[in-house]
Amino acid sequence: MSKKKKINIYSWLLEGKVLYNINLGDSLQDSLIKIEKEEYNLVGEDNYGYYYLDNGYRFGFSNGIIDEIGIDFLQSRQKTWFIGKDGFKVNLDKGKIHKVLDFLNSLFVKWKPIESTDSRALIYKLDEFDIFLIFDIYEGTLEKITKSNPVPANL
Repeated sequence: MSKKKKINIYSWLLEGKVLYNINLGDSLQDSLIKIEKEEYNLVGEDNYGYYYLDNGYRFGFSNGIIDEIGIDFLQSRQKTWFIGKDGFKVNLDKGKIHKVLDFLNSLFVKWKPIESTDSRALIYKLDEFDIFLIFDIYEGTLEKITKSNPVPANL
């Protein structure tokens, strides 16, 4: 059995660097070219859905445009770390709510809880970065990290 590869997502979360050079609002076709060397699967349909990479990264799209970028820890086959500049780190794929929030506090990252209709999840928003952390309420672990462009209700 092979060891899981470790990846550090510090620069994506706190420095605004993009995953695979893909941004919200990019064309789906251009984005697929950027990940062509990766193993990925489509979940959804031609007009909307997600492309999941083996490392858990996912790119959501609708009508040919990228509208969500994130990590789904339930789909990941790699260990995902958040390692600060000072070397302090937290393993995100096993990250309990209190450990992840304590880590963010140690970096002086402001966050706030978000109301949700999903009673199985706790959602926190990183204020400065418009990124959402979604925790499973029963396990207390981090399930997803996501950044998205909400679609206006009148479209």
